Amino acid sequence: MGRTLNLNRLEIFVAVVETGSITAAARRLGLVKTAVSTHLQKLEREVGAALLIRTTRQLRLTEAGRTFFEACRPILRDIDSAVAEIDESATNVRGTLRVTTSEEFGAMVVAPIAAALVQQYPALRIDLIASDRIIDISAENIDVAIRLGWLRESSQQSIRIGSFEQWVLVSTSQAEWASSLTIPEELRQRKLFALSALPNPTNWVFSSPAGEDRHVKFDARLTATTTSVLKVAALNAEDLVILPDYAVREEIAAGRLMRVLPQWTLPKGEIHAVFPPSRYRPLKVRIFLNALKTASQGMPEFGAG
Repeated sequence: MGRTLNLNRLEIFVAVVETGSITAAARRLGLVKTAVSTHLQKLEREVGAALLIRTTRQLRLTEAGRTFFEACRPILRDIDSAVAEIDESATNVRGTLRVTTSEEFGAMVVAPIAAALVQQYPALRIDLIASDRIIDISAENIDVAIRLGWLRESSQQSIRIGSFEQWVLVSTSQAEWASSLTIPEELRQRKLFALSALPNPTNWVFSSPAGEDRHVKFDARLTATTTSVLKVAALNAEDLVILPDYAVREEIAAGRLMRVLPQWTLPKGEIHAVFPPSRYRPLKVRIFLNALKTASQGMPEFGAG
């Protein structure tokens, strides 16, 4: 006969590991600390193994506990998603959707979509975490992460939403100089304001309409972690900057920034939606992704790729 496990205790165990303490887990679950401790002890008796090593200073997983934790998380997500699937309909979008993306993309693309969705679905709440650091979506209980650039190898599930172009830009005060350029190598006449979050922020490959590639290594005298900071810097200097198209639409339309060597293209960046492992995708996530895809198709500079 197989063992019978209490699913509530699985949820408590996962919460303790994800939050890093019994106190934080109790706060997340709305329980008292003694109840959390009692359930953990009962769970260990049920599985027949020690799962956690608890000291006055720290709490860490045993080897058995780590194996059990990695197995429990997808089980709980599947249960939550399956229950939500039963209750969902096109007019019954509810609950909290936690989304993370970069600051610039969050402000320019995701925030308007989120605002429209909560107006359309009164029972839906959206928690938008805009940050240029990569957030652990499992540890932070994120439903969907919008990743820009080039997706790294990951155990998470993902789908491609679209793509964006990278443009070399300069303040329009430098229009005379910029218009005289004919080949990428001439860009070395100016320094580059570079995005330090990129793997190689000063090395770029330019492609001509005929398929010719030219490699340019820039000298960067200013680096920053966000595109918004670089954009402001470029508006107030003579240096070049390379930014995604969606981030500079307003500045180009207003005549504050201009493209340099627009006939030469840089590698496109991709836009992916990344999810925690699960066999189910809740309706609130699907509706958000559909809205994001629709927005991408309606924006000329933000291509669906």
